Amino acid sequence: ARRYSTKAKGAQEAHEAIRPSLDFTPPSDMGLRGREHDLYELIWMRTIATQMAESKQLQVSAEIEVSTSEGRASFHASGMKIIFPGFLMAYVEGEDDPEKALQERERFLPNFKEGDAVQHKKSEVTEHETKPPARYTEASLIQFLEKEGIGRPSTYASIVSTILDRGYAVKTSNALVPTFTGIVFTHLMSRHFSEFVDPKFTSRMEENLDDIAEGKLDFLPYLTEFYLGKNGLQKKVESEDKKIDPEEARTVKLDHLKNLDIYVGKFGPYFEYNDPRTREKVKASIPEALSPSELSEKAIQEIVDQVKKGATSLTKDPATGKEIFLKTGQYGPYVQLGDGTDSKEKVKRVSIPKGIDPATLDAQTAIAIINLPRTLGKHPASGKDVKAGVGRFGPYIVHEGDYRSLKKEDSVLTVDLARALELLAQPKGRRRGSTLVKDLGKSPDGEAVELLEGPYGLYIKHGKINATVPKESKPEDVTMEMALKLVAEKQAQGGGTTTRTVRAKRGGARGRKKSPASAEK
Repeated sequence: ARRYSTKAKGAQEAHEAIRPSLDFTPPSDMGLRGREHDLYELIWMRTIATQMAESKQLQVSAEIEVSTSEGRASFHASGMKIIFPGFLMAYVEGEDDPEKALQERERFLPNFKEGDAVQHKKSEVTEHETKPPARYTEASLIQFLEKEGIGRPSTYASIVSTILDRGYAVKTSNALVPTFTGIVFTHLMSRHFSEFVDPKFTSRMEENLDDIAEGKLDFLPYLTEFYLGKNGLQKKVESEDKKIDPEEARTVKLDHLKNLDIYVGKFGPYFEYNDPRTREKVKASIPEALSPSELSEKAIQEIVDQVKKGATSLTKDPATGKEIFLKTGQYGPYVQLGDGTDSKEKVKRVSIPKGIDPATLDAQTAIAIINLPRTLGKHPASGKDVKAGVGRFGPYIVHEGDYRSLKKEDSVLTVDLARALELLAQPKGRRRGSTLVKDLGKSPDGEAVELLEGPYGLYIKHGKINATVPKESKPEDVTMEMALKLVAEKQAQGGGTTTRTVRAKRGGARGRKKSPASAEK
């Protein structure tokens, strides 16, 4: 078997996220299904691959020079042949079929020798530009952390999730894009607590924690000195707190917009801008979708023009007689019913659906949007309303609390009852990957009883109650009688609603807020 040792200083050995033990049974013999099977197969393939020999590949390159009327031109071609596949026979990153992936990896060059003449068939000139360094992804950030000796394999995931949860960065595709909040926080820490954000400090601290774990260092004196010592955290915070200027601490300075004052406030980032055309000072929120690197002079001017223009009155709503205004907020353009001056009434606002250009929004479309959600008709089975609207996650249809997202080809303004019933008849796309295995029918109380397969196996759904099906049971074994028995047992245990994680603000502790039912257990 191969042996490994880490090359990064401070990275712990024998600290795998998963360490297989006992008999290592092939996935096909485990009897697992769904995500359990996929996860076990991934662990099995990667573990087997780590114990196999390195692959051997033959890299071939050719330099071709061609004489032209304008001089000589050089070309480069490269090929690769796998001589010995080694570990690639068991696992190829991102591929389900390693054997097929190996065949696709090979690139063969024709047989030739030095001095051979080449036949010119076609030439094409293409322009290439250098690109700035790529943004960190979760994977490349973890590589950097390991290189610097920051964190450990067991803590990398929590480090990345903390960066995202606190809004210091957002994920765009796979890239981690810094936010305005992340910039002001980094500036504050670098200016007033530079030693605590120095990678060397974190690396040394990790080494001390390793020594504590190995019994080489007593944790109590170490932590006492760290927090309460002469140069400890408590005294440092007390000393620097007096030096922090709140106005400066929330200010963002961007190299490409040096004359723009950007601030991070309670309701997000905003800027103050002196319009050179009118010498008027304008204050405006920065849309959430705009990252610091995307905030350009053009984008600033568009936001300023929209603010100065104010709310645009599009038309009057025939049903209420109130004006419909076009506005732009932190989450993009929307329409508003009324001017919002009546504090006793809740102001109705509806986001403009994607695909509709606010600049060309006409009166008829504005009326249709402000009257969302709209009733499409009655459901033939229940006789209850089926509606279409726009929510936090985009356009949807709903019937008795059963939601379905509209497809890209559907419009919330034109979708009809027939299409809505078609979507409602489809298995619900659950965020956690649950799929409908069997519809068991209606229970005596009229609620639907369904057998579903989720990330952790089979379960019964009856209203708001989810009851786990024993692992030894197969889908064909589950009957209505068995399902109702499992649901009754779940109810007797106080089940029915799930716990949810409540994230504390400003780096506070995380806790679990339990429903009354689950709290009694």
